[in-house]
This record gives sequence, C-alpha cells and structure tokens, in this order.
Amino acid sequence: IAARYAAARSRLAQVLADSGVGDRTIVTLEPEFNQGEVASWDGWNDLMIQAIDTLHTQAGAQVGLLPGDWDIDHLVPLSMGRAAAKADFVAFQEMRASTQSTAEETYEVPARAIRFSHYLSRKFLRPVRLGYLMVSDFGDWAAIQREVMIETCERYQELQAAGTVAVSWMSYLDSPGADGYFGEAEAHKGLKYSDNTPKPAWHVF
Repeated sequence: IAARYAAARSRLAQVLADSGVGDRTIVTLEPEFNQGEVASWDGWNDLMIQAIDTLHTQAGAQVGLLPGDWDIDHLVPLSMGRAAAKADFVAFQEMRASTQSTAEETYEVPARAIRFSHYLSRKFLRPVRLGYLMVSDFGDWAAIQREVMIETCERYQELQAAGTVAVSWMSYLDSPGADGYFGEAEAHKGLKYSDNTPKPAWHVF
C-alpha cells in the first residue's frame, strides 16, 4: 500500500509541475485517517510527511491534511501530529444529507465547524481550511441548505477567530447519477442544479 501511495503522490506532483501552476495549487491530503485503526497509528505521519515533501519540492504546491470529521476520541494528534508540523494548513469537513442526518444535526453544522476549527487551530498551530462544507437539498432540504448557508455566512467572523482561513462548498453544481456515502443525496450537493439554475442557497452564497 505504501508503495502504491508513493507512486500516486509522485504522479500527482508531476502533473502539477507539468501544468505550470503547481506553485498556485492547494492540495488537501484526505485519507480520513482518524477513522479505524489508522487513527492511532503513528506511522501514518511518515507517509504524510513524505507526501508533503514530494508535493512541496516537485510541484511547489501548498499542502494540507484533512483528518475527516470531528475527532471524537482525540486520536488525530497520534496519526498526524508530526506531519501537521510540515503541512501548510490543516482541514476538516462538515457534510450532511437527509439520507444520513437529521435536520437538527444539520442545523448544528456552523457551530460544529467553529468548534472543530478552534480545536485544530490550537492543537496544530496551523491555518484551518473548511475543506468540504455541504448540505444536500435532496428530500426537500432546499430550505435547510439555505438556512445553514445563511448561518455560516453570518458567523464567518467566529470562524475566522477560530482559525479558519478558507471555506469551500462541496460541489458547485448537482451531479446527476452521483453515488457515495450519502446515497441518492450525493447527486444533489450543488448550490445550483445541473442546468446551472440557482438554488435558494446560491443567492445567499
């Protein structure tokens, strides 16, 4: 696995270098290594350090680490503590959909984002990127998607104070046929429909 990962990161670095925009690229390494047994494996630090070094030296890219969702067991420092010291930033995700979450849980996204950003910023002393912010509007959740976007925008100063320097929405447009963790809701993650028609949340954004 380590050999395949090394080959993949070298290919990525080469593509970025050949593109001519490698030094203007942000790469977020997202193995979600706070999941399962990897969470407490110190050796994951070494793989991440090698990847960061490769992308820095070969492509000139800015590189960050995204451990996954909230670190309930506070294991992230074990699997990325040493690597984070080499990273340009750390990142996290807040993604919700009616197929996996309740509306009540989804309304908590901005508050959870502020708390996790504060945790990551203080723990690793790095800028924080909210790498994946997403609420799917599948299942008549267009209003919920909009309300979460409103509160996130209203609380941007709190996010900034907690260390967040960038927020990225997951999927600009819907992707018909997409599938994944959120099932059918994966196809409805955009701020616009697939025909570029805006959703209510787009106007807030």
